[in-house]
Amino acid sequence: MRPGTRVRNVSGLGAGRVLVAGGGRLLRVQGITRHGAKFPAACRGCGRAIIEAPDRAALDPRRSDFTFSAAVRMAPREGRHRSNIVQKGYFRQPGGQYKLQIDFGRPSCVVRGGAGRVFARSTVNLADRRWHTVTCHRWGSAVLLRVDGKVRARVRGATGWLANESPVRIGGKKVTSGPNDQYRGRLDNVFVRIRSAR
Repeated sequence: MRPGTRVRNVSGLGAGRVLVAGGGRLLRVQGITRHGAKFPAACRGCGRAIIEAPDRAALDPRRSDFTFSAAVRMAPREGRHRSNIVQKGYFRQPGGQYKLQIDFGRPSCVVRGGAGRVFARSTVNLADRRWHTVTCHRWGSAVLLRVDGKVRARVRGATGWLANESPVRIGGKKVTSGPNDQYRGRLDNVFVRIRSAR
């Protein structure tokens, strides 16, 4: 997919676009259902590639319960790094952050709002060349992490109001200089679902 390629949201609510740097490529490949994306290989000089969806109010949960998820497929070599899968906001950004990441093959969810930060991590290694669906839920005063439908982590803690001005970034933090935590595997079925306005 060329830089700037529009990635359609199947819900009809907007779209993302492909951003690359340093020779990075994003390839259209077979996904868990139909089409998925293959991110740059795990090698020196393979560059960066992400999909970025513009900021909009519908992507900020505020105080509502919400879910964000992705289907991932990683080889063992692709799982030897820190990888950001879905992210809105940065660690210290005003307004908070939510993030799904896979570090060294193991998935985790981060939710930070005005009342605090919750980190839920699984010990299951997903870098096994098979498709896995990883889902993060903020449900009341807890964050749950599911892998293939099974709860693998549940951490209690208030997070509070969460609304920032960042886009949703898929596959890495950014394509400019500095740490990117580039994802290196295949990806499909990314979504953010906010339960109700509160």
